[in-house]
Amino acid sequence: MDHEDTDNRELWREHLAALDCLRHAKNLFLALALAAVACHLFAWIVFTYTDRLRPLDPITLQSDPSQTASPPWPSDQQLSDAQRWKTAIDSALNLAGFVGRGAVLILAGLFLILLLICLNARLGGASRLAACCVWTLTALAVVVPWVRTPADAVSHAASAFYTFRDLDDSFGRGQERGFIPLVRFGLCPLFVAACLVAAQISFREAYNRILKVPTARLPIHEV
Repeated sequence: MDHEDTDNRELWREHLAALDCLRHAKNLFLALALAAVACHLFAWIVFTYTDRLRPLDPITLQSDPSQTASPPWPSDQQLSDAQRWKTAIDSALNLAGFVGRGAVLILAGLFLILLLICLNARLGGASRLAACCVWTLTALAVVVPWVRTPADAVSHAASAFYTFRDLDDSFGRGQERGFIPLVRFGLCPLFVAACLVAAQISFREAYNRILKVPTARLPIHEV
């Protein structure tokens, strides 16, 4: 066997092994990013379309006695349940925002590395991987807080990932079911999910194209 051909085959195996490792990492962080999107959408739906987070506030009732008859004064149990929901959703949104932004950022880096590997090894599918980079960078641009704020309030800056305070402020202005909150709290996270799904579809097309290369068929699952 030609020594040069053996070296080339081993190099192919190394490239394909790296590709397979990055593919598994991509699946993990894609799942985390989509879970973060789902968490934000769930919080928005609970806040907007249920009464779990908004029992009548005694301070509000004292300032407006006309509301004391109907609906009734909230019980201590209702206030306690609402507080637990608020605490849980606030913590979940903070965690989901951190994990989601990190996952999207790592996905953008993974797709860039995958593109460089495919270009270097001439594996094919580079055009689809370039599309993956575009989609993930678009999602990253939407989830990053671009509004200039103090360092301790950066989590409350406008982006597709929001906090409980953002939802509460929207309700305080009486706009929780308007068009702008719908775009801000509903459509923006869905847009992020759509970009990530589009990137996944493009990656699947690129991966299938790589597997069609004769040299890549056997080593891809053997290394």
